[in-house]
Amino acid sequence: MHNVRPAPRLSRRPVLLGMTAALAAPLLAGCADGPPDPLVALVVQARQDAGLADAAAAALRTGTAPDGPAAELVAGIAAARTAHADALAAALGDDAPEQPPPGSAPPGSAPPTVTAAGAVAAVRDALDRANRTAAAAVPGLPRRRAALVGSVAACCAGYRSVLA
Repeated sequence: MHNVRPAPRLSRRPVLLGMTAALAAPLLAGCADGPPDPLVALVVQARQDAGLADAAAAALRTGTAPDGPAAELVAGIAAARTAHADALAAALGDDAPEQPPPGSAPPGSAPPTVTAAGAVAAVRDALDRANRTAAAAVPGLPRRRAALVGSVAACCAGYRSVLA
């Protein structure tokens, strides 16, 4: 006679673990397709604002009635918005949008043309938009990101009040 071994029995634990893994895999895969990170839009906006402020500062320096103090203030705003973009991009890490080469405009947009007369108004409007957008994003962010975005909003509001 032959010695016939009984088939090995599976305990409940490996069966339950396998079923859990099979059910969890599709759920976890769906997590990666969530809404876009709000910091991405803030980085793009900060870079655009910096370009606008640079163009405005140049217009204020070379216009028909040059205004050196206003040009320096607007140049400071450009530097601040560049720093905002860099800090927000650092918070995003690998998810940060690529930085365009210096002097390049975003795809599909014309380079900003700013006259000296409209330079301050254009920068003021950009700061208003940046302040509103950043402030609206704060409540839905984790604490560290909320602190960063809140400080960006406060900085934009402060510069906006100086340009009044």
